[in-house]
Amino acid sequence: MAIASSVASDGDGVAHPRKAQRATFRVDLDADEVLGNELHDEEESWAAGLLNDRGGLADAVGRMVGSIGLAAIYGVALGAREGGMALAIHAWGVPAALLAVLALGVPAMLIVLALFDTPLRAGQVARCVGCGAAATGLTLAGLAPAAALFVVTSESHGAAALVAALGLALASLVGAAHLVVGLARLLDGVDRSKRSWAIVVLSGFVLFAAVLAVRVWQATVPILDAALLGGAP
Repeated sequence: MAIASSVASDGDGVAHPRKAQRATFRVDLDADEVLGNELHDEEESWAAGLLNDRGGLADAVGRMVGSIGLAAIYGVALGAREGGMALAIHAWGVPAALLAVLALGVPAMLIVLALFDTPLRAGQVARCVGCGAAATGLTLAGLAPAAALFVVTSESHGAAALVAALGLALASLVGAAHLVVGLARLLDGVDRSKRSWAIVVLSGFVLFAAVLAVRVWQATVPILDAALLGGAP
C-alpha cells in the first residue's frame, strides 16, 4: 500500500497541502475498507461459512463431508438410549441417508438438468447442494443434546422413536429449504420454459431424496423401529 506524502506538488514543483490532504484521505479510506473486509471475514463463524455458497467445487464437497460428520453427532445422541454398540450403529445410520442422497440423487439431478438444457452449471448446483447438506447437518448437531436428553430419560421407546424421527424430519426440511432457495436464486431471469423444467426436476429430486432417506433410516437406525416399523412401545 502506497503512503501519501504530507505535501504534494505538481509538475512545476509548487507544493499543494490541500492535494496532499485529499491524497492522504483516499489512502486512509482504502486502508479502512481493506481492514474492514478482513475483520468481517475473521468475525464470520464457522457455521456461517458452511452455509454460504462461496468457493468452488472443492469447498462444496468439503461442506458435504462436514455435514456427514455433523449428522453423526445426532446419531450418537440417539444411540445413547442403549449405549455400547448402539452408539456406533446410530452414528453410522443417521448420516447414511445423507450420504445416499448425495451419492445417488445429486448426480441424477445433474444429468436430468443437462438433458433439459437448463442454464444451471454443475458447480452452481454443487454449491447449493453443499449448503443444503450443511444446513441439515448443523440442524441435526444442534438438536443432538435435546434428543439425547429425551431418549435417555424417556420410559417409552415409542416416544423416543417419535422424537428421533421428528428431529430427522426437521433437519431434512431445513436442508431442502436451503437447497430450493439457493437454486431459485440462480434461476432468476432465466427463460420461463427452462425455469419451469428446472423447477420440475428440483421437485422430483426433493421427493426422491425424502423417500430414499426414509428407507435408509428404516434400515440403519434401530431406534426408529417403534415410529416407522411398528416396534414395541
